[in-house]
Order: sequence, then C-alpha cells, then structure tokens
Amino acid sequence: AGAENGETPRPMGLVADVVDQTPSRGEEAADGDLARGAGRGQFALRIGEATAWRPYAYAPGRSIAAGKAGWLAFIRNAPAREFAAAVEAMLADPALNGGRADA
Repeated sequence: AGAENGETPRPMGLVADVVDQTPSRGEEAADGDLARGAGRGQFALRIGEATAWRPYAYAPGRSIAAGKAGWLAFIRNAPAREFAAAVEAMLADPALNGGRADA
C-alpha cells in the first residue's frame, strides 16, 4: 500500500494476516450435495448456471424453481428418484445439449 503522507512506498515482504479457517458445515454439505448422483449434482448446477437459473420443467407438473437457491434446494432435497428423473430429462433435452443423450 502507498504511504499516506506522500512518501514513496518502500517494497516490503509483508503479507496481511490470513485467517486459517476450515469450511463451515454448510460449505461441506454443498460440496457433498453437488457430488450427489455420481456427480450429477454438479451437472445440474452447471445447467442451472448456463440457463441463467431459469425454472426448468423436467416432467409434467414437475420443475426446478428459478434462481440459484431454487436449483441448489432441488439438488439437495429432491428424493433420489425425482433427482434422477430431472437429470435424465436434462441429458435428453435437445435445448440443453443439442439432442445428444451422452452429453
């Protein structure tokens, strides 16, 4: 940082203190949630990000709520069968992957 009194700052080998902190339980849980379904939680999160967090209807009467919080809540809380159905719909959705089922 520059000197406040107008003097030329001298280079110094000092680094500001950094707090040694482990992730909170919430951050650890988020990582675990995103690994859900053999990593398909991360896939779903990337789809949400790519679609600007718009709501996503994956079956009649079934959808993921708009916003990042809505997508994360779905990834974390949907029952395994529901989560799998949503991801399979995303994989087969030509609007998301050009129609490639292996995307």
